[in-house]
Amino acid sequence: MTPEQLRELFTWDPASGKIHWRNKYNNRAAFVSVQTQGYLYGKVFGKNYLAHRVMWALEYGTWPDGDIDHVNQNKTDNRICNLRTASKTENARNKTTYKNNTSGFVGVSRCKNKWRAYVTVDRKQVHLGLFTTEKQANNARMKANSRYSFSQNHGTIKQML
Repeated sequence: MTPEQLRELFTWDPASGKIHWRNKYNNRAAFVSVQTQGYLYGKVFGKNYLAHRVMWALEYGTWPDGDIDHVNQNKTDNRICNLRTASKTENARNKTTYKNNTSGFVGVSRCKNKWRAYVTVDRKQVHLGLFTTEKQANNARMKANSRYSFSQNHGTIKQML
């Protein structure tokens, strides 16, 4: 499906990130289903499309080349100001902490009664050291975030709008 075909079917508001059907369903909201990964999606002619990619195509008239990153980490916030093209690496550097995180910090884990700090760069884990407290380990990780150009949001707890 081309962006031109999408524009015939939908209206969109880049400020709110909302997409609606033009006439087919009386301006009903489109792309409101949530997939297991948390992204909004919808069907067009029997094919699933991710809402953030459709929003990009509608707004810019072209499908994005690579990944689309949600700057504020909210996967349902498809305002155009919250979307940016990103490489897989850039996208990975703007992730929230995992649900099973036990230290409360990204890149910090328990290791033999100490706290280990690490960062993954170019698919390789870089050991940053062992520390007495998780806060010390987190400080080492935050310095590494800056050194390796991670997003300032990386590892933060996701805030829903």
